[in-house]
Amino acid sequence: MEQETKFKEIRNWDRVTISLLIFSIVLIIFSFFTPYLFTRYTSNSNFDFTKTGAIGDTLGGIMNPFIALVGILIIFLAFYMQIKANQIQRKIFNDTLNREKEKEIDNEKKENLARLKIIKALLYSLLEFYKSSGKSLQVFIAKEKDNPLSGNMYSSPTSSAYQNFLKLDLLESYKALVFYFKDKNISWEEDFIKVLDYLHFYDELLKGLKLYYEKQLKDKIDLIHSEGEKLNSIVNTMIVTPVVKDFEVLRSYFEIVRRENSRETDILKLREDFIKPAILKLLEYKNGYDEYIYINLLNSLSLISKKLGNEIFQSESYVENLEDVYNKNFKVNDSKLLKIEMLINSIKI
Repeated sequence: MEQETKFKEIRNWDRVTISLLIFSIVLIIFSFFTPYLFTRYTSNSNFDFTKTGAIGDTLGGIMNPFIALVGILIIFLAFYMQIKANQIQRKIFNDTLNREKEKEIDNEKKENLARLKIIKALLYSLLEFYKSSGKSLQVFIAKEKDNPLSGNMYSSPTSSAYQNFLKLDLLESYKALVFYFKDKNISWEEDFIKVLDYLHFYDELLKGLKLYYEKQLKDKIDLIHSEGEKLNSIVNTMIVTPVVKDFEVLRSYFEIVRRENSRETDILKLREDFIKPAILKLLEYKNGYDEYIYINLLNSLSLISKKLGNEIFQSESYVENLEDVYNKNFKVNDSKLLKIEMLINSIKI
């Protein structure tokens, strides 16, 4: 529509152009009648041109001024049309520049909005990831408290959102935020810097939790397997040892290790329901039939119980540290999580 209007401005003549053209045509036509009009008889002596020279001189002398005037008008019109053409060309050029500038601004706006959507989506994904990680940590803490001698799994969620966030051009992201907040009375720059620090902090924290968990789990599993094999060897000795083979606690051992629907032997239950009662029972008979065998069994079971006790203590300390980490970083009202959420909510797109 705008382009058609400009073409009309080029095609259509203004009033000055039309007036000059009409006036020039009228003068040319009038010039052909001037010899007759100016040489015919008239009663007014002031306009009596009958005594002029020959007809040729009369025609040239009378028509030439009008023709010359028309020529002047045509030359003026040509210059005027050239000026108008230059003005229209300048206007078209400026309009083209303005359109290109508007197009560039519009493209920049679209790019900034696209970046903002990506930033907001990644921040939201990270916030949900941190909340989910906190819930998983809570579940793991509860499992460790319930059974510190079990190979409890810390099912920490995974997310590539932070790696994708790091791939963003920080300067372009900052420009996009400047573009969005420039007309808004919101203090965001300091919050944005803090959020960047928090994202890095949580990434390092979760990596550290995972590495420490893997080490702790490996050490625990190695200990359980090692002490489990020793305990199995001790039980094999007990079931062939006089008097000891009749201990009621042996039944508890076999009930626990042969329990159906159990993926792993409950070491904590073995310690409480078999090892400790067996130690007390052996203390009653250490001066019995074969003191060496009794004392050896007693010492072996006591050593296993002590190692398992140390593992329980380490697990309890580990859980205390995890609870401290959770309370300081993953609670719903944690200031860091709230700051991330506030930045997300401030980007209303």
